[in-house]
Amino acid sequence: MIVDDFIQSLLWEERGEAYFMSHAGNSQLVDPPKELFIPKYRYDSLLNICESSEIGFRLSEEEQFFSLDSYRVDTISWVPVILCDNHNAVAHAWGIAFDQGLLERWVTCIHIDEHSDLWENKSLPEDFFRQSSIDWWEYSHKYCNVGNYIRPLIDNSYIGDFIRVEWEEDLESIKDPSKFLPGYILNIDLDYWSEDLSYIPWPKSIARVRALFAHAWLITIATSPSFIPFPRAYKALEELLKW
Repeated sequence: MIVDDFIQSLLWEERGEAYFMSHAGNSQLVDPPKELFIPKYRYDSLLNICESSEIGFRLSEEEQFFSLDSYRVDTISWVPVILCDNHNAVAHAWGIAFDQGLLERWVTCIHIDEHSDLWENKSLPEDFFRQSSIDWWEYSHKYCNVGNYIRPLIDNSYIGDFIRVEWEEDLESIKDPSKFLPGYILNIDLDYWSEDLSYIPWPKSIARVRALFAHAWLITIATSPSFIPFPRAYKALEELLKW
């Protein structure tokens, strides 16, 4: 029931329709800021994704990247899985999961990513988490970008242990998933399988990460359009979802 309520809350989000964001969030990573497309959620197969014709991320005027056509919500063995493009979007799903009781405060987060995403967040109002009701969509898309969505959640006791997996040797830290029981957020950025980290054998990394699926309370995955080409991200996703 909690999983169903969580999924419905995402699908019924009043701003879950496709939305253009300007002068906030990832838009502020370029000067001058320009609007970016934020897709809506859809309950569908994680592999039934494609790029849209809208710009979802910019590194500069010349370096522009397409968003996904829509975010995906699905389950794997009753574990809810969220698929988005820019990684800060997962914070919205995390927040809804906290509100719905799917996640507990001080939850462990296992972060599979080429980047830490632990930048200091200088946009978030000091009293944001003192509100009686948190607007998690606003948090993730207005006040956060791809690099700074995690630190405020650690500082405000939503996330406890933060397990970062970036290098090949870090895979040893997740060799035994039972260490992280009773459950955790499994937060995956597909850029972990980018060309930059191609020295890490795919069979090894895919197997280690896939083994974490079984005990996760919530799995969130980002395609990160600016850090890994979509065809390569899709290939990594296919490998992760093979059973």
